[in-house]
Amino acid sequence: MKKIVLFLLVITTHLYSKSQNTPPVQTPDIPEFHLLLMDSTVFSCSDLKSDTYTFIIHFSPDCEHCQKEINALLSNYFRFKDCQFILASPLSLPYIKEFSDKHQLNAYPNIITAFEPDWIFSKIFKIKYIPFVAIFDKQQQLLKTYTGESKIDDWLKFVQ
Repeated sequence: MKKIVLFLLVITTHLYSKSQNTPPVQTPDIPEFHLLLMDSTVFSCSDLKSDTYTFIIHFSPDCEHCQKEINALLSNYFRFKDCQFILASPLSLPYIKEFSDKHQLNAYPNIITAFEPDWIFSKIFKIKYIPFVAIFDKQQQLLKTYTGESKIDDWLKFVQ
C-alpha cells in the first residue's frame, strides 16, 4: 500500500511540475509596453527606432548572470551598431539607476534602461528565469528568446 501511495505521489508531483513549465509566449511582434526611464519619463514601443534590431532584456540589478551578460554586451557593443537594447526590470527605479550608473549605461546611446512597473514582459513571455532576452528583427518580428545566461555570439547570428 505504501508503494502505491508513493508511486501516486511521484506521478502527481511529476505531472504538476510539467504543467508549471510552460514555454514563453511567442508573440509575433514587439508587444505594447510602457516603461519608466531613469529620469521618470515614459518610454513606449512607439519610441523604438524603426528599421533596426531590437533586444528586450529582462534583468535584475542584483543577478550575477545578468551582470555578466551586460558586461559581455558592453565589451562587444561595437558589434551591435545597428541594434537597440531595452533593459527592463520590475525592481525599484533607484535600484535600476544604481545598476545603470555602475555600468555607465548612459554612455551607450542604443541602450535604454528602464523600470517595468506592470511586469508586462514577464506576463507576455512568461519569464521564470533571468536574464531573459528577446531578439526582434528590423520589422519588429520575434526571432529568438533566451532564458537564463546566453552567449553574445549566439545573439550575433541573428543580426549579421
